[in-house]
Amino acid sequence: MSTDQIDLDSIHPELRDVYRRMPNLPMHNRLFLGLFNRLAKYVIKSPKPVDGVTITHQVIGPASVRIYRPCGELSGAGLLWIHGGGLIAGSVDMNDRDCSLYARDLNLVVVSVDYRLAPRHRFPSALDDCVLAWYWFQSSALTLGVDPVRIAVSGQSAGGGLAASLVQQLSAQGGIQPAAQALVYPMLDDRTAARKRVRCCKAPDVE
Repeated sequence: MSTDQIDLDSIHPELRDVYRRMPNLPMHNRLFLGLFNRLAKYVIKSPKPVDGVTITHQVIGPASVRIYRPCGELSGAGLLWIHGGGLIAGSVDMNDRDCSLYARDLNLVVVSVDYRLAPRHRFPSALDDCVLAWYWFQSSALTLGVDPVRIAVSGQSAGGGLAASLVQQLSAQGGIQPAAQALVYPMLDDRTAARKRVRCCKAPDVE
């Protein structure tokens, strides 16, 4: 076993066979990554629309947002959602159904951020897009039927890390703050990038 692979003994026994079958994808290769993201758009097909929810799109500067609105009475609350993908992959398509269900079941407006991805767009492009989406949501809140002080921030994996960073930046800038923060298995600890035993992409060392 290569020294840059995860130690199988550190993985739960029920998951070891799954890990052994995982392909060694060269996610460090820009050409492969670009092709991977293009193919993902065809593989990840939009699910069937959820009854009672309307979906619209809005371009905001270099990014865009997808807006999910329930057709019934609004609660006045809103949710800014940030998708995962390790900051190098993924799109708003990944969470279409989840965001639609949040909107319908909780009677709130969901705004999902389609931020720019690395390595084509360097840090802090993704975070800048999330900040831009927050302020767009704030300025559009009343039009969308949302109380500006009742907007929560949430995201999964890399989106969870971006959500945490967004909340920190908004705290430093002042003004209206998120009503709540919900992080779904957030990508927060960058120290693992220097530890070969916990790498999941099994990429070779780059001198």
